[in-house]
Amino acid sequence: MRRPGAVAARLSVLLALAARPAAGAQNLSPEDAAYLERVNRPVVLRVPGMDRVRVRKNLIYQKDAAVELAMDVYTPEKIEPPGRVPAVFFIHGGVGPEFPVRPEEWGFYQSWARLVAASGMAAIAFNHRVGFPDPALEAASGDVLAAIAFVRGRGSDFGIDPERIALAAYSAGGPMLSMALRDPKPYVRCLVAFYAFLDLRSSPLHRKFLSDEQVRRFSPAAALAETRGPVPPIFVARAGRDRIPDLLPGLDQFVSQAIRKNVALEFFNQPDGEHGFDNREGDPRSREIVREAVEFLRRNLESR
Repeated sequence: MRRPGAVAARLSVLLALAARPAAGAQNLSPEDAAYLERVNRPVVLRVPGMDRVRVRKNLIYQKDAAVELAMDVYTPEKIEPPGRVPAVFFIHGGVGPEFPVRPEEWGFYQSWARLVAASGMAAIAFNHRVGFPDPALEAASGDVLAAIAFVRGRGSDFGIDPERIALAAYSAGGPMLSMALRDPKPYVRCLVAFYAFLDLRSSPLHRKFLSDEQVRRFSPAAALAETRGPVPPIFVARAGRDRIPDLLPGLDQFVSQAIRKNVALEFFNQPDGEHGFDNREGDPRSREIVREAVEFLRRNLESR
């Protein structure tokens, strides 16, 4: 049996290695270097087995003349009979196309994926085209659908149950949840949103790049109001001190819409939290919210 201290030490080394600058990151501007340092910090919650999960790296899920997109698939060290586990897709926020370190390589998503895999589920960390300042939501929505189709089509290769999927969106990735609300699929069992853009109708930045029709179509709050299908359970985490312009009004509008719609909503506010609070040590409330998110995923992705 491994000593707890040895396991923790090994995990610390693993996360430190994951957070080392990738190729192309050496010549970043001071602003970009500071950003990379923040997103390379690991999630605040640790559980046993995070150092022993299985990782399949750099799987190309979409490739054509214009783009090549990859994912990493994290699965538990051992998958018990019947041999299939549910999968959580981590939908990152906006990143400029010129930023050399893609989200799949960030310590933040790698540690979240290890946390989920060590908790008995599969985790998909993947690159897509949600951008900044142009959000490029049309291209990104196609990428997210392609990633889901890739994993569902190869579920047996990964030990993944294609009928038990969750989407977890962060920050500017929030609009990608609109498709799962406007046109619910039975295999998408639940949704998670951490400090996410959930209503673009109050965002001048998005209106700068999107038509009125696109703003409506990619607003989860609008999708929730318009849907006629059964809405999957939703977990929303709010950063009370979020300073991203126009984010909190839309998130709050979405929560109000979910209550009016009487959906199965679990809402957690981190009153002292800033944008990205789930990888900033020092506040027990942040660990509590991350722990509750993992439990939410496990409950709603159970076989039934």
